Amino acid sequence: NDNEINASLHKRDSATISYLEKRTYHLKTFNDSGWTDKTIPYTDNYEKVFWFRRSFPATISNLKGKYVKLVLHGANYITDVWVNGNYVGWHEGGYTSFFFDVSSYLNYDGNDNIAIRVHTIPWTNRQDVYQDVVPYASLDFRNYGGIYRNIYLEATDNLNIVRADVKPSLKLDANGKVVTN
Repeated sequence: NDNEINASLHKRDSATISYLEKRTYHLKTFNDSGWTDKTIPYTDNYEKVFWFRRSFPATISNLKGKYVKLVLHGANYITDVWVNGNYVGWHEGGYTSFFFDVSSYLNYDGNDNIAIRVHTIPWTNRQDVYQDVVPYASLDFRNYGGIYRNIYLEATDNLNIVRADVKPSLKLDANGKVVTN
């Protein structure tokens, strides 16, 4: 519905996060026993909201004191992540890998739960409002949603280089020549 789409496209402030959490699917105590089990990667040809949950026993005590990140190699299109009921973050974009630092959210000596919300919004919402996607009507593929690549926890020592982003920026003078410092 439009409220769900607007929430997905909205910045993640406390009001938006509260809206996303209203069904309580993110809570560690939520009873998901009536849900159908799915194997990840999992995709479906529907423009809708998908929820994925995974609980696991205390088997990660050896990771305590390490930098632990939750890595997703692909989820389409807007992804929100909770660990043990705590909101961790969100990512927009269907074809890029991303990760979240979950070190402080894990219960290393007890059971853990990861809840992931993936919203595959209709392409028309991006095309008509933001005009930042290829016109969907001219494409020969469907808008698949879900987690369509691997997802895992990765632990490293606390001192590591995650990645380095370089953003070139050139200043030109009135004659179009590059200004150097």
